[in-house]
Amino acid sequence: MNKQTEAFLLEPDVGAGAVAPAAVPDRAEHIAAGAAPVIGVSRPHESAHLHVAGTATYTDDIPELAGTLHAALGMSARPHARIRSLGLDKVRAAPGVVAVLTAHDIPGVNDCGPILHDDPILARDTVQFVGQPMFLVIAASHDDARRAARLATVDYEDLPAVLTPEAAHAAASYVLPPMHLQRGEPDARLATAAHRDSGRIRLGGQEQFYLEGQIAYAVPKENDGMHVWCSTQHPTEMQHAVAHMLGWQAHQVLVECRRMGGGFGGKESQSALFACCAALAAWKLMCPVKLRPDRDDDMMITGKRHDFVFDYAVGHDDDGRIDAVSVEMVSRAGFSADLSGPVMTRAICHFDNAYWLPHVRIDGYCARTNTQSNTAFRGFGGPQGAFAMEYILDNIARTVGRDPLDVRLANLYGKTQRNVTPYGQTVEDNVLPELLDELVGSSEYHARREATRAFNAASPVLKKGIALTPVKFGISFNVAHFNQAGALVHVYNDGSVLVNHGGTEMGQGLNTKVAMVVAHELGIRLERVRVTATDTSKIANTSATAASTGSDLNGKAAQDAARQIREVAGRRLVVQWRAGAGVPAGAAGRLRRARGRRECRERALRRRSGGGRGASPGLCRAGAPRLCRARAAMVRRFLRDSQAALGPEQAARPPVLLLRLRCGVLRGAGGYADRRMAAAARRRAARRRPFAEPGHRYRAGGRRFHPGHGMADHRGTVVERRRQADDACAVDLQDSHRQRLPRGVQRQAVREPQRRGQHPPLQGRGGTAAAAAVLGVLRDPRRGRKPCRLSLQSAAVRTGHLRGHTRRGRRNAAGRRAMTADAPMIAMQDAPLKPFRFADVAAHVRAGTPAVLVTIVEVKGSAPREPGVRMLVTSDGLAGTIGGGHLEWRGMEIARAMLAAPGREPARRIVRIPLGPALGQCCGGVVKLAFESLGPPDLEWLDAVERAFASRAALVRTVPPQGPVSYRMEPDTAANAAAVTLHEDDTWTDGLVPDEMHVVLFGAGHVGQALIPVLGTLPCTVHWVDGRDTLFPSGLPANVVAEATDTAEAVVDQAPPGSYFLVMTHSHALDQALCERILRRTDFAYFGLIGSKTKRARFEHRMAEHGIDPARFASMTCPIGVSGITDKAPAMIAIAIVAQLLQVRDQRLAARRQGAGAAVA
Repeated sequence: MNKQTEAFLLEPDVGAGAVAPAAVPDRAEHIAAGAAPVIGVSRPHESAHLHVAGTATYTDDIPELAGTLHAALGMSARPHARIRSLGLDKVRAAPGVVAVLTAHDIPGVNDCGPILHDDPILARDTVQFVGQPMFLVIAASHDDARRAARLATVDYEDLPAVLTPEAAHAAASYVLPPMHLQRGEPDARLATAAHRDSGRIRLGGQEQFYLEGQIAYAVPKENDGMHVWCSTQHPTEMQHAVAHMLGWQAHQVLVECRRMGGGFGGKESQSALFACCAALAAWKLMCPVKLRPDRDDDMMITGKRHDFVFDYAVGHDDDGRIDAVSVEMVSRAGFSADLSGPVMTRAICHFDNAYWLPHVRIDGYCARTNTQSNTAFRGFGGPQGAFAMEYILDNIARTVGRDPLDVRLANLYGKTQRNVTPYGQTVEDNVLPELLDELVGSSEYHARREATRAFNAASPVLKKGIALTPVKFGISFNVAHFNQAGALVHVYNDGSVLVNHGGTEMGQGLNTKVAMVVAHELGIRLERVRVTATDTSKIANTSATAASTGSDLNGKAAQDAARQIREVAGRRLVVQWRAGAGVPAGAAGRLRRARGRRECRERALRRRSGGGRGASPGLCRAGAPRLCRARAAMVRRFLRDSQAALGPEQAARPPVLLLRLRCGVLRGAGGYADRRMAAAARRRAARRRPFAEPGHRYRAGGRRFHPGHGMADHRGTVVERRRQADDACAVDLQDSHRQRLPRGVQRQAVREPQRRGQHPPLQGRGGTAAAAAVLGVLRDPRRGRKPCRLSLQSAAVRTGHLRGHTRRGRRNAAGRRAMTADAPMIAMQDAPLKPFRFADVAAHVRAGTPAVLVTIVEVKGSAPREPGVRMLVTSDGLAGTIGGGHLEWRGMEIARAMLAAPGREPARRIVRIPLGPALGQCCGGVVKLAFESLGPPDLEWLDAVERAFASRAALVRTVPPQGPVSYRMEPDTAANAAAVTLHEDDTWTDGLVPDEMHVVLFGAGHVGQALIPVLGTLPCTVHWVDGRDTLFPSGLPANVVAEATDTAEAVVDQAPPGSYFLVMTHSHALDQALCERILRRTDFAYFGLIGSKTKRARFEHRMAEHGIDPARFASMTCPIGVSGITDKAPAMIAIAIVAQLLQVRDQRLAARRQGAGAAVA
């Protein structure tokens, strides 16, 4: 009020009828009058400059307030057990510890379940999965809290643990009642079908692996208030969970989230535990508390994507048309319900995918297992349901001998008939037939398929593949009232605008899109709009940022609020100008200036979205549980992974659309490829392994999918068909290098299921669009006709072949795969290389495991390995290596063909393999491999090998093409080492010798710990000695025996002749005593002492005083390891030591061979 009289007091009263309100200027008039367009123009991400500069503030970057403490969780080491006692005295006495809290300290409800109250924050009497939090440690630093949490003493009473969905289903153990959906008479139709097929499909889980882990920072406020900064997709859910845990009302808790480093569904409900624990500690201690678990702890506590088991039966006619199908879906829910119910609902409702199923029965079971409670993940059950149907259709195509595309086309939903889903919703505006026709033509599908067949016929190892798959996908939340949003828009004195909405930014550009919508609605520059952190005190009762609705709902809510401000400003301008017919031409600029007026700038309107303004329309009508408006299709050809996956919502900035479609393809490729996650039966104290893949080993989806090299033939087309209620317009992305898109696309639904291997775009049930995709597929020919794991890739044409990169000592992942035109992708799980040992061979034969022994019997020219090298191949495993690369791949292929057809393939055979262009290798030599199918008769010579090795003798075998194996023992191992002779009749003779090196390692310190993994892969035996048994890790290599003893000197006397001694204990006195004991022996092969030249000189002086002959000092190696390596890191020292051991071994072996040859001469 800087004026004596405000202008509005002198103006006629609009309400009195002096001047009638005129039409409010439309957005198009604003832009036509000179305002720069905002929507449809490429704009930088609102935080891009902060990300590049490293100044973007995530939760862990918030400056810590004075007195901030740090928390860590104490977790269960058992999958299912009663807690007899929980000893926390050592935890409380640990350095830096301020407090230790348990479930008894929670003042309110000990629960953080999003739907059912079955998910305790801290376990009280019973633990139900490995990694379940039992107590909370609060300390002065993050490291102090983590160290202290490991000191607890827990007495468990183990209970039966159920780890697989199959076991839970067999026991009828579920977290929710079973779900059923049926139409028609599936049982009767299955009984009369012309063809019937049945089977079981297993689909693994997947870790979200967001870049920013779970984190919460809680600060107590005055008058029983709590401010929680949390990395979450659902601030309102966190607000409710914290309030219930403290026994407070919701208005006492404020949850704020500026941005997340990724979520993918893993921060929708699972963030609640961390927010509650931080708030509990802050309330108890009345000081700020931060809880940031390490990545391994995060992965052990939080749930993953639900893995599924499908048992199906399908009946179809000679053309592949489905008449009836029955499927039983069992998901691994974990120990509590979490979001398993909605996930199963989506899986059931997406089982039909894009196909008409006249008679269908779907039964869904959420299995209760003693594992983490699985949770939301991209697609939220939809990809799992569609996965099963695509698998079934592939099998039908093989049964009837038709192109899988023809079978899919025969089963598509119709336009006016055959267009009702099993749950009763009509598929409207079905564009799939036209879209598929366009894709078949533009992708040259048939020509590529013929070219693929020709390539496969001429290539014995490398295979190509091609397939085309349609998809529809429902958009929106299962619960109707979640499909709404709110926004708050302020206009300040200087004309700048501040926006707050209920969505959360996780890198997907949601804030940027909302700002663009507001700027466009108000007709101002984007730079004038700022979006603030999501805050439950500004926008209440929000929905999660999920279900591909964030941009639509929050953008519409912000648009609604901005429209109201624009309407008020327009009416005031009409009054001011006394112009009743409307706003004069060119008024857009004056309108922007007028927003500085009091009546506009002080009008900050919040509009709760509803009545179609900020909510998804049409969801309340019967039979319409979901609505999708995304319509797109992309055809592309690519040979190399080139982009990384992005976050949850479809960009309003058009050039980002094609990029995100690409990323969805690549992530989907890895998502379905082979994500095997085995539930932990027990947590190891020294080496924690969340599932089978800790954070430093977990491979995110897409990493192992490399279909060739170089990008080529990249064509993209996004097709949008408008409906009366739609705002999106058609866009064309014909050339990724020359994109000029006129308008934006609202949501990211076009890439929703690609993250898990589905295809963009996805037609919602009752929505207006559908998508189809042509894609390349991989298949492992060793697995038989039907693949064991299906990969529905995204909407892309993929053709390409795999070129393996030869790598000695390791099987290259791409080099082991092949492609075919008739099967979807198979991606085998990489595994660490296991050393070859005859003891393991005998164990396999005794257990009845079919196995093939592969031996290099002859080498001419250059080759990766020498004669006498062996490899054991089973149906699902491998031990040893014959050189890696394509030679090894070819050997595995032949061996597994023998395993697959034991009666039709010969039990023994010799195969000549040139290492030239046929295998894509440049060695130039020729290798002959001997293959032996092992069975019970081979136990005779395998037992003889064990006896010979025990006496340090060699065993010489004579292996004929057929008949029993003859053998004899030879005392001189050196003369028979690797002596392999191939005879003209394909009989071969080979000498089997025991491990040459027997290593006695004293000391389990850093260098000792680094030595064991390396020695564990070598042909040796290791006796590892230390007086501190706590230093020995669990899971030692098979050739390592650990002994905790206080009389290490006695071990020296018991070691066999020819031993290799390594001394590196924690005590110089013990080192010296061991040196004296070893030097009194004269039959060892090597003796190394870790230390400097000064240490050696002092030891020599002392040992001479103790009566050791100085002439013996020359047999002691100190300093230890090969020369030339100056780095003193434990791993570097270990490599240098092992290199020296191998040098000594080879020198001794060469000398013995030379002596044996001279004796023969």
